[in-house]
Amino acid sequence: MATASLKSSSEWNMLPLLALLDLLYCSQCLGIANQLKPYGGHGLVFGKYGEYLPECGPGEYLNLCGECVSGKTEKEDGYGKDSCGICGGLETCKVQCSDPMDILDEEEESNGCLKFISMSPNVLDIAESASGSVCIFGDGINKETVVDCNLSKDDESVIPMKTQVLEDKIELTFPLPNKEGNYDLHCNTSSGAEFKETLIVVNTNNLLPTAVDSSTLTTWKENKMTLTVSKMSGPVDVLCFARTSSGSLLFSEWTSEVEGNSLSSKVKCPPFVPVEPQQLEFGVAYSMEGINTAKTIKVMATAEAPRPVSAIFTTDGSKIIVKFDQNLEEGTEDCSNLFISETVLLIGNGT
Repeated sequence: MATASLKSSSEWNMLPLLALLDLLYCSQCLGIANQLKPYGGHGLVFGKYGEYLPECGPGEYLNLCGECVSGKTEKEDGYGKDSCGICGGLETCKVQCSDPMDILDEEEESNGCLKFISMSPNVLDIAESASGSVCIFGDGINKETVVDCNLSKDDESVIPMKTQVLEDKIELTFPLPNKEGNYDLHCNTSSGAEFKETLIVVNTNNLLPTAVDSSTLTTWKENKMTLTVSKMSGPVDVLCFARTSSGSLLFSEWTSEVEGNSLSSKVKCPPFVPVEPQQLEFGVAYSMEGINTAKTIKVMATAEAPRPVSAIFTTDGSKIIVKFDQNLEEGTEDCSNLFISETVLLIGNGT
């Protein structure tokens, strides 16, 4: 009976060894090819070195693959994993181009190793050029990518596009439609990935400024202006600008503060600081080139009258020194050019 009991005990002690052999066998079936090794007496760890565990230096630590990472090693936490994410793995995943836990934006399309991310620009101005050009950006794009793209509106009037595939982007050139509106840009690739995006076609020459909240600007101060504009294509970013009557551009800056509809829209422009009194032309455009032909509304930049800050007599009492809140232009030494007649009678004309 004692012999039978000893035999049962031996069989029971063999179970951990059998489980270990079974795990090693299954890991080889899966192509993991990892080895198990003791780690400080606390269970088992995976790694590609079965004989020893390295001693990590200051600021370093052992990752899940038994590798010293971080610190002076300059190795990342995933060091030692193959393309399938397996420590010491001998195989390469057939299709594993992105982390399955990544969440793509709605605009992103993915198929295999090709992933489209964005397009720029999304708005093209007919006043800028008769032809358009946009770029599609993404991961996995290379010169071997075969792509076919077209532009259409309501599945009609399909416009073919000329494509040039570069590293990480695809350049598209095409003749611009002669009408404003939203157009569908659609691309197919040899890998089966698709890209769909809306392209907005606009025309600066159609914009018509009808009013401005203030027709007078003050020099050397920030002036915030709101324009009323008709015939806008929609709430897209526009370029506020100011130019002289001779056409010299003084100010141009983009704004996204657009509210309204095609009949009447309010455009809040960024602050503008005129530097001298003169008549200016103020307007909006969809592109820098569109400024040249854009319609404008006239405003007047005027200088604010100087204000005296302090006044003191000279030591001999023969003169009064007046300090103003701004620098005075040449030719204003005569007090009659600065003060009203009653004041001049009291203090003299300064000549």
